[in-house]
Amino acid sequence: MDELQKYLRQSKNYIKATIIFIILVFLIGFICFFKADKKDFTGNIRPTNKPEHDKNAVDISPSPSNKTTDIEIPVYSLIKLESEKKEQKVSFINPNKNNCYFVISLFLPNKKLIYKSNLIAPGKAIYKITLLETIQKGKYTNATLKYECYEMSSSLKPLNGADFKIDLLVS
Repeated sequence: MDELQKYLRQSKNYIKATIIFIILVFLIGFICFFKADKKDFTGNIRPTNKPEHDKNAVDISPSPSNKTTDIEIPVYSLIKLESEKKEQKVSFINPNKNNCYFVISLFLPNKKLIYKSNLIAPGKAIYKITLLETIQKGKYTNATLKYECYEMSSSLKPLNGADFKIDLLVS
């Protein structure tokens, strides 16, 4: 009988130890998952928040059609802005024929970011923007208008984009 009681006590201890071990492994895995390095396999930092649709994007008028697999990016050589105002009128368009989202950024010649949109769906345009800061009067040569393109899927996989050197005319 002593042998049986000893065996049952050992079995209970073994079951307790196994349950505690499983709980610890689960907790460690859970912590590691949420504290994991935010880098993807290429070494680039993954965004912790996915870009959102830009609430300022409205339907293009008139609405063009013809969807293809190519990405059509509007080209500008000059953008006119008003000095000492954050609110600006522009025409940033994602043509209807595209099958991707755009994120459009505007940089001063010194590489300082002054505007970045959220996702702009095909057939949408942004006609009013808010700059991150006001700009003084002048002509800014070699500013950059950057287009980032993303798949229209939940993964928002980056596609080809474009950087254009433009002139900013601020009056």
